[in-house]
Amino acid sequence: MLLFVYTFVSLVLIWIVSKKDIKIPFSLIIVFAFFLRLFITFLFLTSKSDDIDTFLRDGRYLLDRNPKYDASYFPFVGYLGMITLYLKNILHPYIFLKIIFTIFDVAILFPIYYLSKKNLQSVLIYALNPISIIVTNIHGQMESIPLFLFLLSLFFFRKNKILPILPKIKSPHWFWDTEICVMASISGLKISQVPVLFRRRAD
Repeated sequence: MLLFVYTFVSLVLIWIVSKKDIKIPFSLIIVFAFFLRLFITFLFLTSKSDDIDTFLRDGRYLLDRNPKYDASYFPFVGYLGMITLYLKNILHPYIFLKIIFTIFDVAILFPIYYLSKKNLQSVLIYALNPISIIVTNIHGQMESIPLFLFLLSLFFFRKNKILPILPKIKSPHWFWDTEICVMASISGLKISQVPVLFRRRAD
């Protein structure tokens, strides 16, 4: 019932914001978004998804030097789980992970701000967005991390180089990022890659 009330109130606020010309400073929206998410985290303190236990399990594998890797997520999350377990006597693992995910979720406001040409209405709507808050602060899922990195990559695209390629993109959904990289390569654009060394342990 509490979750329903929170979601309903958030959607009403978003509807009101969508009708207004927002004059609130960007920095104040950032602070508001962070403390709203902290409040929801502690309001639904015991709520979580199975994912958050998976992150901690993968962290335990790393702490125990277990070569097993069952995760459906990128390795960074396992290392984050390891740090979380290492600090569990200082801060409860669920709270620690939710705070980390919250930092990334709030950081998403920066690329939204610049990609929308400093549209404060768009920024405030995301700050109030109940879906991202439920996923991040109630369920404890890590979707805010790849979403932040994705939006950041869009921000760093060189417009004069990438705009001529966009009409060639056919995929409107999840394959879009792969297709744009392929098309950029075919068009002769330089794509920087970060090499990663994978070394299988003997044990």
